Amino acid sequence: MAETFPCPHCGVRYGWKSSLAGRQATCKKCGKPLLIPAAAPPLELPPDRSSLLDEAVATAEPARGGPAAGPGPRLPSALTFPLGTTVASNPGRLRVDWKKYFASSVEGWSIYVIGILVPVVLLIAFARDKIHPVFVIVGAALGLLYFLGIEVLAAKRQFWSGDVCPAVVISTRPYLIAVAADLTTGKGSFPAIKIVKHYGLSRMTGGPPDLGDRLATVATYSGGLNASRWRDFKPVVVNCVTADTGEIDRIFRSIPDRDWEMLDRGVAQMGGRTKPGTLFMIEAP
Repeated sequence: MAETFPCPHCGVRYGWKSSLAGRQATCKKCGKPLLIPAAAPPLELPPDRSSLLDEAVATAEPARGGPAAGPGPRLPSALTFPLGTTVASNPGRLRVDWKKYFASSVEGWSIYVIGILVPVVLLIAFARDKIHPVFVIVGAALGLLYFLGIEVLAAKRQFWSGDVCPAVVISTRPYLIAVAADLTTGKGSFPAIKIVKHYGLSRMTGGPPDLGDRLATVATYSGGLNASRWRDFKPVVVNCVTADTGEIDRIFRSIPDRDWEMLDRGVAQMGGRTKPGTLFMIEAP
């Protein structure tokens, strides 16, 4: 689990390194001075979590002075109610800039397509006297609200509670990124790398990335808690979600060195594979 410490003024969390302990810094969020602590405080969990979460985190967190345990459990991508049965080892805590999100993501554009397609289909049916006009209005409204609601809920949950993962650009035509993640559900360690065809990078904050550029992503995981590892994960580059460069920098710096090393090791083991959607396990060094 990555060690972090909060800004005493606004609560934004930063990655903690022992080599920087005792130094003065400035908060990227509120601009006030802060002191990097001599030791990182334990990660505080949100209240009202289930007993499953408490048990998983207690197992994943290493005892002080003892051997380090594996990464904490990850958040599944499926929407479940009540929301939140697991916690990411390094949650994004990022609020979505909807203007940026809709302009930069294929998921955002899908809302527009669906929002237009459903009314058009209903209008065609109405023009052919196949459907009552009331059903046209109600169907179009419900279709748009349904898809918009699902997309907004999923996006808000992903970027606030999802897990921060490192990525590197491996192709610019088309844009492909390699993303590393530990697929553990809290039982052991299962480092993996996934090749993702990422739409919207040409419109991301900071401008189009070059080959080899490193990026931060926030991912959700799919599968079941009863398994030792997640089946898959869905990462999205944070530059496509917000225009706040301070937040992008905060999330990027929260990625520990060991995760970047895991990514580098995975890319070295790719063996020229560039097919989007490819997921393979990273071999131990």
